[in-house]
Amino acid sequence: MTEISFSVPGLPRARQAHQFYRLKNRSGAVAVLPKESADYQTRVGCYAKEAMRGQPPIQGMVSLEVMFVFPAPQNLKKAQREVIQRGEPLPYAKIPQDIDNCCKNLLDGLKGVAIEDDRLVVDLYAGKRIGVKPLTMVKIRPITQTKESDHAE
Repeated sequence: MTEISFSVPGLPRARQAHQFYRLKNRSGAVAVLPKESADYQTRVGCYAKEAMRGQPPIQGMVSLEVMFVFPAPQNLKKAQREVIQRGEPLPYAKIPQDIDNCCKNLLDGLKGVAIEDDRLVVDLYAGKRIGVKPLTMVKIRPITQTKESDHAE
């Protein structure tokens, strides 16, 4: 399989911690993923499934490139807003979402749909920018293993 690329429109969401609820009249608790995180994972899965065009998840190791694009905050300078209006995503350190938590949530949405398991992601290139429209851009490439005999002289 060759690489697949797709975009997920809407605000990228960082993975939030599970909320634990005690069960009434029983011992123990149940862990529930907050709605925002669960909804983002579902959205990622839907767009990934569409990009896969009926093919099964990529088996084996993969390389993943992802860019999270967030809406511009209100306190941007005029020059920065003009750059964004030209369609150039702008790096901005004050984006409130942690990039690692955004990646965790994205990977959970891809698992079982576009990739077999998130533990098989061996290369991960991630960035976050501000732009006109919030979205997540994803590119997944299978990594082929070469045999040691291919390197023998």
